Amino acid sequence: MPRPKTAKKKIAKKTMRKTIATSSSTAELEAQIISARAKLSKAHTKETFTQGKVVAQLQKKLSSLQAKLKQLRDKKATLTSKIKEKPTASLKNQLTKTNDSLKTANEQGRLLRAELSAAKSALADVVSAQKKFLAQEKALAKFDRDFAKASAPKKRRVRRTAKQSAQTAAE
Repeated sequence: MPRPKTAKKKIAKKTMRKTIATSSSTAELEAQIISARAKLSKAHTKETFTQGKVVAQLQKKLSSLQAKLKQLRDKKATLTSKIKEKPTASLKNQLTKTNDSLKTANEQGRLLRAELSAAKSALADVVSAQKKFLAQEKALAKFDRDFAKASAPKKRRVRRTAKQSAQTAAE
């Protein structure tokens, strides 16, 4: 037997109001610009540091190569003086090997100097870009300060009457 239908009490669902954050698209863009400028500042600093390290490494390699070249030149000078005194086949072979080593070291030095000059110019470019960015940041900060100062409400000066100043002096 079917149940008799009874009236159900209708209960309204409680709905919570969603708070919608009203943010302007320009404010979001300004926030993105500020974060991008901060990232750019960090990138400039990092790039300057890495380029400086590259230049330092190349200078270190060049100085060690110059020491090696000096050693080879000294060896060549001693061998030539020994050959003048007593020319032997082994001394001549040593001299040819030393000359070959000297030629390859000179070639390496030439390549290393070219690489070093390229790295120095890259470092100079990075440093100038960083200086330009810092100058822009400084100008922007000055503009922001000046704009905030200009748009701030003016303080009103209260003029005292002779009566008010006499009262404050008496107190």
